[in-house]
Amino acid sequence: MINYWSAGIYPRNEKLIESTRSYDKTLEKQFKKEKSRLLRIQLNNKLDYISDPLIDWDDNLRPFTDNLRGIERGPLTRYYENNTFYRQPIIKSKLSTTGNILKNSICFDLFTSKSKVKIDILDPFTLYDLSANEFYKSEEEAVNAFAEIIKKELNSIKKEVQLIQFNSRLTGSYQQHVPTLFLNFYLRVVLLQIVFLQRVTVNFTLLL
Repeated sequence: MINYWSAGIYPRNEKLIESTRSYDKTLEKQFKKEKSRLLRIQLNNKLDYISDPLIDWDDNLRPFTDNLRGIERGPLTRYYENNTFYRQPIIKSKLSTTGNILKNSICFDLFTSKSKVKIDILDPFTLYDLSANEFYKSEEEAVNAFAEIIKKELNSIKKEVQLIQFNSRLTGSYQQHVPTLFLNFYLRVVLLQIVFLQRVTVNFTLLL
């Protein structure tokens, strides 16, 4: 059986771009209106899973960069070999979360009762690789810290989500440690599926 869904951050329309630049007071309302329109398009095209267009995310890491304890905003940095940029997270102290970052960053209030909801999230390896570590003594320690963050965040939205897509870049300085780290994270994902009572499908996508 083949399932269909969309992924990633949708582009902002011209009005939203201008409103973002001018810090328009109605920006949040504009985002919500445009998200509703884009969600209707997904539903009208009969996608099997519906996802937040994420047009209010400045980059794939920003909700974590802005809200994780232990992180400070760094410089604008090129996203691998792509012509896009993100605000680099700098790890200054032990990472921790309230568990509400994804809950507050995804438009769960706009999904219909019939929607099968999908979310995209970077895997711990990629989150680490895109960050600057100034606290943890080893790559494995830092990656495991991100894995615990993700586990707590996903636990808080377990009743709302039917598909999780982990976007992964299995290259970089941690490549030699990937087998062990991937196994550790995979075990966490298996545990998550048990916690979710096997209601959630997990998909891994490689970033090229």
